[in-house]
Order: sequence, then structure tokens, then C-alpha cells
Amino acid sequence: LITVGDVMYLHVMVCRELGNVRWTEVHRSVDNGVTWRPTGVRWPADHLDGHFQMLTWERDGGYVYAFSTGFQRDKGLVLSRAPEGRLLDVDAWQTWGLARSSPGDGWGWGHPPTVVLPGRFGELSLRRVEDRWVLALFDDGNYRMDVLVLHSPTADLHTAPRATVLRGVNWEDEDHAAGRVAQLYGGYIVPGSTLADLHLVV
Repeated sequence: LITVGDVMYLHVMVCRELGNVRWTEVHRSVDNGVTWRPTGVRWPADHLDGHFQMLTWERDGGYVYAFSTGFQRDKGLVLSRAPEGRLLDVDAWQTWGLARSSPGDGWGWGHPPTVVLPGRFGELSLRRVEDRWVLALFDDGNYRMDVLVLHSPTADLHTAPRATVLRGVNWEDEDHAAGRVAQLYGGYIVPGSTLADLHLVV
């Protein structure tokens, strides 16, 4: 979820059975999360080729930036943004992408979406921590949780500092060393974390 002014917004998936996403939508709370109401804003399950099902978002400079992926843990990440005041206007959302018609134009907003980090990702958590953007992600392809530290949401995720903070247990392997956790899920950045002392809910 994200808070803009006095309003909390929650991006949710509507599924029929596990993994069968029908659509995603936004709910709103004006009482600090005590009650929630649908806003009527929806995206189809195949929006951005299915990359807009599981989402994390953060605010900066009048915009809300969102990294998103599919629910099935078989897709990479795409990046989108919308002005804070038009968060519920589906036409206001822009994707970050590589120009296809004129490759010399490079990356930019309003281009068709381009995967900014290939892989097989699950849960995501994007937060401003001190003067950086911190992206925690569940890398299902490698069964681990990684944290990336970015100067901005449009930073090159291929070259950004990245650390593996937790590995999952593969019960077929003999290596059940400390620091490995069964059934990985999450990690969500805990408010109050710092770059030197980062905490995750896993």
C-alpha cells in the first residue's frame, strides 16, 4: 500500500483460485486502514503482458513509481509511474521503456514497457531509505531474497549494488546451513530501517 496525503491506497489482485489472476484493482482507506472501499479502478490480468499483477510503489517528486511483475513468479520487473494526483486515472500511468521505433532515443517514459530486470520474481518491496531507493525482492529463480540499492527508480538494475540477504532451503540438498529459511515469502522493508540497519518482514 501507499499513503498520499491522508489517504491510503492498496493495490490488490482478484483471483479465481491460486495463481489465476482475473484483474487487479485499487482500494482506498481514509481512516488509517480501519475500513477499505474499492475505488472502481481496475487493470485486466494481462495488462503489460501480465507484469502488473504484483506491485510495490513509492512516492517522489509528485509521482508514484511502481515496480511490478506477474503473480506466477515467472516474469521479470517492469517500471511504471503516475502523478500522485492522478493515481486512480489509468490513462495517467506511463511505462519506462526502450524506444523501439528509434533505438537512438534510448530509455524514456511513455515508451512501451521494457523489462528492467529479467528473472522470475515474486514479492517486491520498494521504499525510500535515507537518500536511496531500496528494492527488496524475492528471486524465485534462485530461491533467495535480494536487496538492491538505487539512486533513482530509473537506475540500471543490472549494475545497481545488490546483496543476497536470505536463501531458501532446498530439501534435496545436503546444505541446510544457517541463514536459510524454508518456504520463503516476502521480504518487506520495515519502516525505520536505515541503510546500515535494514530489517525485513519475511
